[in-house]
Amino acid sequence: MAGTPPPADAPADSSAGGTQRTIGLVVGGVGVVGLAVGGLFGLSAKAKKDDSLEHCPDDPNRCDEEGVSLREDALKAANAATIFMIGGGALVAGGVVLYLTAPSGSSSSGSVKHLRLATEGGIGTARVTLKGAF
Repeated sequence: MAGTPPPADAPADSSAGGTQRTIGLVVGGVGVVGLAVGGLFGLSAKAKKDDSLEHCPDDPNRCDEEGVSLREDALKAANAATIFMIGGGALVAGGVVLYLTAPSGSSSSGSVKHLRLATEGGIGTARVTLKGAF
């Protein structure tokens, strides 16, 4: 029929940029939380190292059993701080990229078809992967 309008694809196309911007804000927000947690672990590491010095009266590298334990705890907290800071920074950067590269509502070629964020971490390692089909 000549008078029948074509199916409306505009709402899906116009929301693609908004969805990507929302995902960018969420990813960036998680990154900011990761940076904050990393900062807290860093402060904890410093406090534990400082506490260990009380158990090392003559030489900072010769401690009693409590001092050695505090140093080991400080090292674990410092490693956790590093992981959270790297991961948080990567997530903030990824969130900014997602937000700034979101298509405008008038473009139909820039809709996000698939987006996946994966994080992995362990003592001394961290990895953040963002994959998508646009």
